[in-house]
Amino acid sequence: SGNAITDYDRDISGLTALCEALPAAKNLTAIDFSNCGIKVKGVNEIAKAVFAGAALNSLRCGSNPITDKGMIPLLDAAKGIGLTELDISKTEVGPPTAAKLAEVLADGTPFSAAVKKINLSGCPLTGAEKRGGNWCKIDSDMTGFIALCGVLGKLHEINMSDCGLGAASAGEFAKAVSDADAALTMACVIGNNPIGSDGAKLLIEVFDSHPK
Repeated sequence: SGNAITDYDRDISGLTALCEALPAAKNLTAIDFSNCGIKVKGVNEIAKAVFAGAALNSLRCGSNPITDKGMIPLLDAAKGIGLTELDISKTEVGPPTAAKLAEVLADGTPFSAAVKKINLSGCPLTGAEKRGGNWCKIDSDMTGFIALCGVLGKLHEINMSDCGLGAASAGEFAKAVSDADAALTMACVIGNNPIGSDGAKLLIEVFDSHPK
């Protein structure tokens, strides 16, 4: 992590070579590409490696400007392997990625069976935008988020801090936690989200009434 290995997709030759070697590295089970200056072309190389059978159980791609355009193919590739941890925090993704993640979690794939921990912090999953340090357009596009909340019970840990979630989002998340079959034991969702006092109260109540 922390190495500009593609210089923001200006030169992906080194990353391409690394990714071509990953499927053969069967003892490599975790890789951290966080804050490596990876954009769409770079993450497409990672997706190819994952699709080709990289033996990973932990993949971290946070703090890269991947966007929905790069993330959706990555998630399509990831559903075929048994990742237990996925970090896609601060990757400039939004509602389309929320919808795709809901899809792959519900698919009955190796990914949906194995994954326990997902970090989505810093991703405006419901269409919010930051302007001048303040959130606007809060909860303006919730379709993907609602679908995602419907399958969150499969996870043990989820981080949705700083995602621009509002009171309506908090309500949907509370429904996921209150599901009797939910396995969630840790959820970061209140931090730096404009959920308001009503949303915070709702989340506190649901966690108090459903201790894990």
